[in-house]
Amino acid sequence: MIARIARGIAGKVTSRRFPRCIAEPTHGAKNPDSRERELEERVAELEKQVQEQQKQLGDKEKQLQEKEKQIADLERQLALRKQNSTNSSKPPSWDGLAGAPRRRGRRRKSRRKPGGQPGHRGAHRPLVPAARVDKFVTLLPEECQRCGAALPRKPAQAQTMGEPQRHQVTELPAMRAHITEYQLQGVACECGAITRGVLPPEVKGNFGPQLAALVAYVTVVGRMPRRMVEGLLEQVLGVEMSLGSTQKCWEEASQAVALPCQELEEQLKDEPVLNVDETGWRRNADKRYSWALVAYLYVEPKYEEFHPRRIRSFSRGVPPRKEHSCRPAPTQGLRPTAASA
Repeated sequence: MIARIARGIAGKVTSRRFPRCIAEPTHGAKNPDSRERELEERVAELEKQVQEQQKQLGDKEKQLQEKEKQIADLERQLALRKQNSTNSSKPPSWDGLAGAPRRRGRRRKSRRKPGGQPGHRGAHRPLVPAARVDKFVTLLPEECQRCGAALPRKPAQAQTMGEPQRHQVTELPAMRAHITEYQLQGVACECGAITRGVLPPEVKGNFGPQLAALVAYVTVVGRMPRRMVEGLLEQVLGVEMSLGSTQKCWEEASQAVALPCQELEEQLKDEPVLNVDETGWRRNADKRYSWALVAYLYVEPKYEEFHPRRIRSFSRGVPPRKEHSCRPAPTQGLRPTAASA
C-alpha cells in the first residue's frame, strides 16, 4: 500500500519535472533503462521518507501518551492536595499547618442577634431529686422589697408563699485518702512460742482496690502518663506513690479484668452483628495492627502482629496471640439483652 502511494507520487513528480522527456524524446535523450532506474531510486527514496515520517509519527504518539499520563498523574496529585476535612472524609488533623484556611461561619452576615432567638426553649442544667441532696439551706429576705419593712429571719416565724426557688451547687467533698493500718500482734503461747497474726487474704500490697482501679482508669481510659498520675494522686488525694507503684496498680487491675475479658471474647462469635475497624502502627520497627470489635453492649480491642486478612479468625473464635483488653461500650439508649441481664 505504501509502495503504491509512493510510486503514484513519484509519477506525478516526474511528469511535472520532465514532461518533454517523457512525451517527446529528443536527440541525445537518456536510455529508458536509466530513466526507469532513476524513477525506482526516487520511489525508494520516497518510501524511505514515508517510513521515517511514520516512525516520527509513532514516536510523537508515544510522547503524547506519556504526556497524557503525566497530566493525569498531576491532576490526581493536585486533587489529593486539595482534599481536606471539609470536602473529604479526612480528619481535621490531616489539613496541616500549610493547608488552605477553611471558611468559617456563614457567607452572608445574618441579621439575627447572637445568642438564643425568641421562642428558644434554652438548655439548663436539670435539678437533681431532693433525695440526692446532701444539705438544704433556707434563705429568707431581710426586708420587704416594696416598703423596706423588716421581715422575720426565722423560717418558723415567716409566712412563706408558694414553692421556693431552688438553686443547687455541686461541690466535691474534702478529699483525703483513707489509710488503714493492720497491726499484727505477737501472742505468746504457754509453750513459750510467739505467734503473730496474718493479713486477710483480700489485703495485698500497699494500696486498696479502689485506689488501684482509679490509677488504672486514669492511665488507660484517661491516657495520662505515669508521671502525671503520680502528681494527681499527690496533689488531689495526698497520696505519695512512685512510678513503679502506679505500674503495679495498673497490672493488678489488668489481671482482675482478664477473666471477664476472656468471657466477652468467647461471646464474640455468637454476636448477631459485629462492627470491625482496623488501624496499623509501628512499634520498634515492627508492623502491628489494632482492631476494634464493637458488639451490642461492649467493645473488644485487640493488638496483633499478623496481617489484616486474618480478621476472619476473630469470628471463628481463634484466641489472640498478644495482649488484649476490653472496655464496656456506651450503653446510653440501649437495652440489655436477656443474656447480659
